[in-house]
Amino acid sequence: MVARQLIERLVPDIEDVAYDFIEQEVGRYDWRRNWTGMRKDHDMVEHARTWLSRYGINVDAQELVHWIDEFAGQVKGNWVG
Repeated sequence: MVARQLIERLVPDIEDVAYDFIEQEVGRYDWRRNWTGMRKDHDMVEHARTWLSRYGINVDAQELVHWIDEFAGQVKGNWVG
């Protein structure tokens, strides 16, 4: 049990990380429109890589951006939370 808890701390769930990233970097309200605009104007993989590094989160930036892209395509509405 202790090993599993340690692994969960070292390898965070991509969904949890994505929600934190969206809330902090994209905006919780009207996030889908914000995300679309940011994807057009910025290298979001690099932006995510910088954010992940700042907080010491061990997640692949490309995977994070891909997850958010898929989430944006599946979710109705513009609010997270």
